[in-house]
Amino acid sequence: MIKVIKEMLKPFGVVTVEPFDKGWSNDEKYIVTNDNGQKYLLRLSDAGHALRCERQVHIIKQAISRKIPTQQLVAHGYCLNNTKYFILLEWLDALDAETAVLDYSDEDQYALGRQAGHYLREIHQFSSTVQPRDDWGELFNLKIDKKLELYKNCELKYDNDVLMLQRIDKLRTKLSNVEQVVHHGDYHLGNMLIDSNQKLYIIDFDRHDIGDPWEEFNRLPFCYDVSPKFASGLVDGYFEGDVPDLFWEMLCLYIATNALSALPWAMGFGEAEITTMQRQTDSIFRQYENFSRIIPLWYSTEN
Repeated sequence: MIKVIKEMLKPFGVVTVEPFDKGWSNDEKYIVTNDNGQKYLLRLSDAGHALRCERQVHIIKQAISRKIPTQQLVAHGYCLNNTKYFILLEWLDALDAETAVLDYSDEDQYALGRQAGHYLREIHQFSSTVQPRDDWGELFNLKIDKKLELYKNCELKYDNDVLMLQRIDKLRTKLSNVEQVVHHGDYHLGNMLIDSNQKLYIIDFDRHDIGDPWEEFNRLPFCYDVSPKFASGLVDGYFEGDVPDLFWEMLCLYIATNALSALPWAMGFGEAEITTMQRQTDSIFRQYENFSRIIPLWYSTEN
């Protein structure tokens, strides 16, 4: 495959190709370097996913045009006798945000979070090539039912799960037919980079979808478990400091619903992922004090 990729990228002067297996994407990923030392990230998807790749390209182009720091798009299209679809992006010389953010002061972590919140609000203004399928309230209630069934049939259970289930049951009645927007789809520190100038980059739009803009915050546990200040800044940056009360209720619903399916999902990946999901859900219980509160403990306006 390496030899085939080199030949495919010959117009770009590529001389080295290295597999890059970080992340959960089903794409094949490679770091490629040309004869001038320029590095790129190559993503290869099955041709059957070409439409989704084209939508991803549409989103990346909008991010670039709106000045959201991200990887620059170099080329994309069918390749390898039309069996694959490729996206070639410039490589970013930056560090993984989930570790690099801790090198900064609390004040700077909060400021980086505010940047992330501003960028997310911009993403939610993108145009979409996908139309909403159903009323959001009906759609997400169906999703809740499916996740409840998955959890019910899972041989492992969370301690005190009745408290979480009761909260979900109460909050799901507040779902309504909100306007659905473009989602990044996996918006958290693990899909961000920080460079040496403290510039934040947003990457990995491959899980994009559409939905309630507030559902996009369902990955916040991956942020506040690392940096509560960053997570607080993200919320404040998105809402410019004026966070609606209803947001906190919907956030609680979305995070709790995610936790329901996290354990059944982890069962397919082994003990390490099961432990990770159990630990994260324990954190959710702590943050919501066994679901006795709506605004989680990690959120702070004192920055």
